[in-house]
Amino acid sequence: MPVGGLNPEAVFNQYRIGGKHVWLPNKDSSFHHKLYGIPGGSKFLDEKDHVVPPLREILSLIAEGDMILSLSAPERLKKDSSLSMKQRERALKRIEVGIP
Repeated sequence: MPVGGLNPEAVFNQYRIGGKHVWLPNKDSSFHHKLYGIPGGSKFLDEKDHVVPPLREILSLIAEGDMILSLSAPERLKKDSSLSMKQRERALKRIEVGIP
């Protein structure tokens, strides 16, 4: 099973065994890559600010399993807040913002 990035399979395995916490990518995020001049990285939203399909699947699993979605790095909060608003549509009950 691949690790890192947006990985619905890893979240499904957490869900299946009763895991309660899912962290979105930090060092694998496109924000982190852009900040440090590294190409690539996991994008949460597409060009039209729609949640990308792998993340949509992850968010559905989080909502279904009543898991906690963790976002990191306060400098990303502005961009992630648009993501957080979209999560209300997906019935996520718990979102945590922390500093890694």
